[in-house]
Amino acid sequence: ITVAGLVAVAAVVVLRSARVGAALRVTASAPHLAERLGIDTARVRTASFAVSGALGTVAVLLGVGRFPLAAVGTVNLALRGIAAAAAGTMTIPVRILGAALIIAAVEVVGDYYWGGGGEFFTAVTAVLVVAVGWRR
Repeated sequence: ITVAGLVAVAAVVVLRSARVGAALRVTASAPHLAERLGIDTARVRTASFAVSGALGTVAVLLGVGRFPLAAVGTVNLALRGIAAAAAGTMTIPVRILGAALIIAAVEVVGDYYWGGGGEFFTAVTAVLVVAVGWRR
């Protein structure tokens, strides 16, 4: 948990105060404008995917010793993550985090009260969160 907190704080500092963070924000919000400013948007996107892949790898390596891995469990976890990202329309980190917290809370409470039956409530919550997040 400490490592995750430190990485999150470092990411916020870099994204808010470094030139790399400014280039990433401009590329994400207005790629055509970023190109006009001289930012290589393809390079920024490639770097952002590389960093996210590296952070994902670190997260898996940190979690391997803590959680038993099973094919079904990892697929369910991935689908919940995708649902949270979709609920945040893939662009608003605060909404993505909120959706992830809602899905996780329902899963914890559902597993506590209904055991294996909590999976159903988690899946329904994920679908509802996506439906609410994508409404416009």
